[in-house]
Amino acid sequence: MTLEELRQEIEERSREEIKQVQERGESEAAIIAREGEEKAASVQKMHMDRAREKMRRERIQSLYTASSDMKTRINREKERIFLSVFEKAGDNLAILREKDSYKRVFQNLVEESIRTAGEENIILHVDGRDEKLCTQILGNLGLSCDVVSDLKCDGGVNISYKDGHATVYNTFESRLERAREILKLEIYATLYGD
Repeated sequence: MTLEELRQEIEERSREEIKQVQERGESEAAIIAREGEEKAASVQKMHMDRAREKMRRERIQSLYTASSDMKTRINREKERIFLSVFEKAGDNLAILREKDSYKRVFQNLVEESIRTAGEENIILHVDGRDEKLCTQILGNLGLSCDVVSDLKCDGGVNISYKDGHATVYNTFESRLERAREILKLEIYATLYGD
């Protein structure tokens, strides 16, 4: 083999090796590019998933907050309604003294209180506006009891024992307060649907 043939063969092999190196490089570059694209797609998907999850949590939090705020407003309104019922009842009781039926109502309260406390050793406590009416009712009932006008109330009577050991509360205000406590659960159950 001549020198010229040897040189040509070396050039030919060099070209083949260069071609193979280029093909491998292109193949490896394509693989690297594909892997890069896959990783980029994976990273992009991960970021999108995180963003969606964050938006979902924020939406749930917003809905929870809105729901909680609405429940709070509804509960406040129900409480306002509950209080307004008793305020209205108190207003109606406050003007009852001006009506003709007050004498009968007051007499019923006095009789009920005396039945509860008994007729002996008692003191009837009334508003000064009811002292004369109370004395008249006691006279009609044939009872002789002490009457003290030491209350400031819309109507009714309290009875205490002369030894001070107990008191029977039977004013409009005390009855309304008892009714409020007794009816509270029932009214709340109606208002709140419990």
